[in-house]
Amino acid sequence: MLALAAPAHASESEATTIEEIVVVGSLIKRTSVYDGHAPVQSLDAETIDALGAAQPVDLLKALTANTGSVLATQQTYLQGTSQFSLRGLGLSSTLTLLNGRRAGLAPVSNGAGHGFLDINTLPLAMIERVEILRDGASAIYGSQAVAGVANIVTRQDFEGVEVSVGHRRSINEASDLGFAAGFASATWRVNLFGGYYRQNENFRTEFDWMTPRAIDPNGDGDIVDGSFDSGRGSPGSFRRAVVNADGTYAPFLVNGIHAPRRPDADCAAAGGYPSGALCRMDFSDQRTMIAAEERAQFFAEAEFDLGDTATLFAEVGHSANTITDRVGNMLLFNGNVEGTNEFFVPAHHPFNFWTDPDGDGVLDYVRPEDWRPGQHEAVDVGYFGRPLGAEASAGNAGDERRRFDTTRVLLGVRFDLPSDWSGTFYAAHTASELAVRADRHWIAAEFARAIVEGRWNPFGTRLTAPTLTTPKTVADDDLAPSLAGARAGNDPETRRRFETRRIESADTEQRVVEFLASGDVAEWSTGPVALALGLQYRDLDYHQQPDPLNMAGGGPSGIREFPATAGQSVAAAFAESLLPVGSIAELQLALRHESYDQAGATTDPKIGMQVFLGDRLSLRASWGTSFQAPSVFQTAGNTTARTLSDPFRFGRDGVGRCEVDPGGAIISRGDNFNATTVLRGGALRPQSAELFNVGILAQAHRDAAISLDYWHIDYRDVIAQGRSFQAILDDDCRDDGVANDPRVLRDSSGQLVVVTTDYENVGMVRTSGIDLNAHVDFATRLGEVRLNAEATLLTRFDVGNRGQPLADALGSRNDTNGFGPTPPLRASVGITWRRGPHSAHAAVRHIDSYENDEVAALPEIDAWTTLDVQYAYGFDAPGGGEATLTLGATNLTDEDPPPLPSGLDGTQRYNLRPGFDGFVHDIKGRVVYVRYRHRF
Repeated sequence: MLALAAPAHASESEATTIEEIVVVGSLIKRTSVYDGHAPVQSLDAETIDALGAAQPVDLLKALTANTGSVLATQQTYLQGTSQFSLRGLGLSSTLTLLNGRRAGLAPVSNGAGHGFLDINTLPLAMIERVEILRDGASAIYGSQAVAGVANIVTRQDFEGVEVSVGHRRSINEASDLGFAAGFASATWRVNLFGGYYRQNENFRTEFDWMTPRAIDPNGDGDIVDGSFDSGRGSPGSFRRAVVNADGTYAPFLVNGIHAPRRPDADCAAAGGYPSGALCRMDFSDQRTMIAAEERAQFFAEAEFDLGDTATLFAEVGHSANTITDRVGNMLLFNGNVEGTNEFFVPAHHPFNFWTDPDGDGVLDYVRPEDWRPGQHEAVDVGYFGRPLGAEASAGNAGDERRRFDTTRVLLGVRFDLPSDWSGTFYAAHTASELAVRADRHWIAAEFARAIVEGRWNPFGTRLTAPTLTTPKTVADDDLAPSLAGARAGNDPETRRRFETRRIESADTEQRVVEFLASGDVAEWSTGPVALALGLQYRDLDYHQQPDPLNMAGGGPSGIREFPATAGQSVAAAFAESLLPVGSIAELQLALRHESYDQAGATTDPKIGMQVFLGDRLSLRASWGTSFQAPSVFQTAGNTTARTLSDPFRFGRDGVGRCEVDPGGAIISRGDNFNATTVLRGGALRPQSAELFNVGILAQAHRDAAISLDYWHIDYRDVIAQGRSFQAILDDDCRDDGVANDPRVLRDSSGQLVVVTTDYENVGMVRTSGIDLNAHVDFATRLGEVRLNAEATLLTRFDVGNRGQPLADALGSRNDTNGFGPTPPLRASVGITWRRGPHSAHAAVRHIDSYENDEVAALPEIDAWTTLDVQYAYGFDAPGGGEATLTLGATNLTDEDPPPLPSGLDGTQRYNLRPGFDGFVHDIKGRVVYVRYRHRF
């Protein structure tokens, strides 16, 4: 559905029947027939129904201008959240409003430190329409409105009771329940809305396209050639170690070099994969691809007349969203063998059967049944592995439960002012909290102690022969008397000594106070001159509290984490005017001044004009500047995890190498690692943008309309990491062929542990494109039909860092620069049919191909075209009221998401982790749904 202009000279009788409303992009109430001076796309209730939406995230696919939102996220705190992201400029560049007002900020950010309003905290039943303003609006709304604005409008005029229930089935199952209730009298109105949503989980191997694509791309059964294997396996790998004179542990040296490592002798039998010096493991089902989710949301709004000149209004909302990811065998890096991240296993451990017969550091394994006390002599070794292995997959995985609680309260008053002016004052407070409780959080010192004491068996025998009794003796093997007759299987009580729960929290609080006055300041012959004046104060606080064990440096990573806190306060004054220009045009002038406590001050103007060239044709244009302050996440710094492709790798020969050609190009892309990434905050300058939009609106007749807009954005001082994590890894090998960058921490297997960089004002983007929206309605003997089309064509997306020329990033995944993917074309064509109680809808959605810049080869991610269909039948419900039964399917032909190819053939993996682009493609496949709605 489109918000298109009607002729400026609409008859008085027509105008008086249309209620004055506030349309996104303006602060001035006006009749909707004058809408059209700004490029606004509106998703109304009918459109939302046609999408088969069960949760707000489902709305995103209908917005061709939206790119960079997270659609499918694994292993990060963005799981279960959803957000608008226009033009691929980052989540913080799109401002999301609720009834034209700011509605808080989620307590998490993406890897670039971009904050956002989580739209999944809102019940779908409350939404009357979503207005998308596709040009900058900082002059109207302030910071964040660089790429545009998404305004969610509630069903304020709803009366009655409505209940809906739905069920969706795809790779997983989901159910939802919604209700709406509206009550009104001559002096008051109250609306209540609620929603409940629940979905189950899916592991990687449940996706039939993922197993051959990422786990076994060559079809030869070798997990090591896939994307979901790890050199830190379990059972793990071993090499000789020694006890220093001071009682600490060190690796055994041979000519100044660490002794070679050997995979566990029972590696394959215990579920691992021998690979050179390592025992690798398949962790495909250690984490979920789609997490289990459960959401409960409530929203209420009310108005009460205070006499004839004032109205009190209020909004109250609460959301409790729980996301349950699974954690199987979590890593443990904080070893006690210096310089190796290994754990010391003494020679007298009851199940240490490694010997060094030649004393040269080359280990030899004696099978337990062949061990002869007094004849064989074990040596100290360092264990490189994880506490748990294949036994911790899928149903045996632990839980990582994240609960988001969001509460918003708003109270305001609208009142009359002299000279037919009106005023609005409101105060709003939003608090959003995240609480994390995760299993499989290892206490490194306790794990080390359990091994040294012989209470925990790190060897493969714990899985292959759990009832095995140690053949070692107290007299001949220095076995502790208490361990005589010990069994190979591990005791759950011992595990409880070193396993705890990771407990973290984060919260944001936003407070907004605003006063707005509007009215006419003059009456011209062609119409009134409208003016709006306003003042706003808002502040935002952010706090993040790490796990206590991690703060003490005793957790799995061994890297201390510290609490983070940041705040931001803003005072703003703004004005907007609408001026008729003769009888053929209307001019919008807006100006906003914002003063930040830390980021300085800015003044942003906007000029917009609509010119009517007749009853059916008009032109519009706008120019303005926008401003975006550093987010609180960027100021405080940000720690997250992401998958990186490391060019450094230990080969099957046990030698670590960076493979680059003489020109510095990466020859061999090594392992994919889910590494900790640290972005340090600091003093940052504000980001700014200059925006231009010009469009044409044509209405061939009252049942057909088309809008075509060209837009250009020049975005400067963009805050991003000074060097992308992937580029840091590539340069670490490319500069001198040696992996020695101090910003990169790897363990002794080459496994990435931490990559660190800084937030900086480094970026610049120049982007432009064309938006098309059109529809035509016509009647046939078989019913009424609407054809509609939406498309966004990107014509430019140039990205550059300070001091460097702009580079063409159009048609790129933008994995290395922090922006959203930029497929050149996103388009949707739909048809809707109605006849009596029957209706049907179908839509074809297309996303163009684009390049995977994660690797230097720039292979192409394929285009993706899907088909959605729906049928609905309305009828008089038993017991009274109206009912609608809806059946439908999204991605009817079950198109798999395109892979992330490496572009390298032969010995290299075909697909990179995670196996798909979660910013662009939905991984659920065909979704079949049924929905029943009953209105009383």
